[in-house]
Amino acid sequence: VITARRTFQIANYKKMKARQPPSLIANHQ
Repeated sequence: VITARRTFQIANYKKMKARQPPSLIANHQ
């Protein structure tokens, strides 16, 4: 069972990733 808190964390994580410039994401890989 996925809790509402887990869903919130996933949504937050995706939001943060979307906000980062592509170059920053590339540096982490």
